[in-house]
Amino acid sequence: DYFKLNIDTDELLNEFGFGFKKKTIFTNTQAEKDISILQNDLDFIIQNLDFSSEMMIREFLISPILIFMLKHKKFKLKSEKTIYFNERLKGTVDYYIENSSHFAIIEAKFQDLNSGFKQLAMELIALDSLIENRENKIFGAVTIGTDWIFAQVDRENKTILKDSKIIRIPEETEKLVGILSYIIGE
Repeated sequence: DYFKLNIDTDELLNEFGFGFKKKTIFTNTQAEKDISILQNDLDFIIQNLDFSSEMMIREFLISPILIFMLKHKKFKLKSEKTIYFNERLKGTVDYYIENSSHFAIIEAKFQDLNSGFKQLAMELIALDSLIENRENKIFGAVTIGTDWIFAQVDRENKTILKDSKIIRIPEETEKLVGILSYIIGE
């Protein structure tokens, strides 16, 4: 419930010994596969549905993207995964992605990306505490379905990096798939 707090992200992260920095994380990411069908499907969905809940966003906007990714990349995908480090760092993430060296969390929100980012940042801190191999990379995304913000854990400097760019679908579907391909890895 950290997204409900009326506190600046950097102040919240400082409470857990983490810094906060905005920067461009992903550059020159391109989809490896033809995404025209996915992009057309997302455009159709956006044009024809009224999104009245977080569940609708998850089912009709995020799920088609993750299913597309599963067709082209090898990774484990879990929905509604519980993460527990301690009483202050626990919760359920909407989507959890794992391969041999990368981990990612995708958090769906109904309206507010900024508050959702606070929740994502806390989930990333919990995940960082749970993953012992410091070589593993940890990423995250918060989305309202049409807008996506990405993050990465700088594990060496204990900093949450928030990408300074918002990715919008369906217009930037190729860029979104490229970023997810990078995050998922091989």
